Amino acid sequence: MQIHPTSYNLSKQVACTLPTTSPADFQIDRRGEIHNRLSISNTTLHNRMKNGLLPTPIPLGGRAVGWLRHEIDAVLAAMVAEKGDDYIRTLVGLLLEQRKNAV
Repeated sequence: MQIHPTSYNLSKQVACTLPTTSPADFQIDRRGEIHNRLSISNTTLHNRMKNGLLPTPIPLGGRAVGWLRHEIDAVLAAMVAEKGDDYIRTLVGLLLEQRKNAV
């Protein structure tokens, strides 16, 4: 698979802004907190996750899920900085990749 040069440059640019967090620093926000922090509805929350504009939640057991606070903070910072959807999708992808390597 060949990576498009523009995508590679964007990934490299976004990777420089990723927060460095260790598992000891993880804090979890539940669905209600996410709705309040982002001021969005449940439908918008699901649409943004589906479109790669928000990270997916982590399972907490049973039917409970939560979002890693530093991931939501990073997405919020990109939104405040008026970064485009491509930037935010790349950021979310890198955050989810970082999550896999957290342990």
